[in-house]
Amino acid sequence: ADMAMAVDAASLWLAGGIVPQLAGRLDTFGFNRAFTQRGVLAPWLVQRPVRVIAPGQLALSGAALALR
Repeated sequence: ADMAMAVDAASLWLAGGIVPQLAGRLDTFGFNRAFTQRGVLAPWLVQRPVRVIAPGQLALSGAALALR
């Protein structure tokens, strides 16, 4: 959340390691709550979607971003 705020990110992308295996359980671990509960900045963070990049999607995600 701190880095997302520092760079004024439109969204947060998680990739690598065990992230794809944990993607379906991030909310179970309290990730979303911990990401968005930042006091007065919570409304800003709630508007930032958190996405998981699965193996094999990196090239497609980069190409889609380049087309925007």
